Amino acid sequence: MRYREVEDVTKLGPPIDDHLADATVFVTFLIGILFIVMGRFGRQRWLVHWGGLSLIACTVYLFVVVTDMV
Repeated sequence: MRYREVEDVTKLGPPIDDHLADATVFVTFLIGILFIVMGRFGRQRWLVHWGGLSLIACTVYLFVVVTDMV
């Protein structure tokens, strides 16, 4: 979203909301499970690897968010 030159840019909110980030991680987690299932069904090893990496990344992100490590 663009802003006008006369607007005060210090009053703008964050570019992404926490709920949007959490929803993105949840959808990515589901897609990772789908990748694993379809990769095993279709005998595509690369799809299983991408699904596994997605699950690992989502799990690490949720662990960091839940434990407030950042």
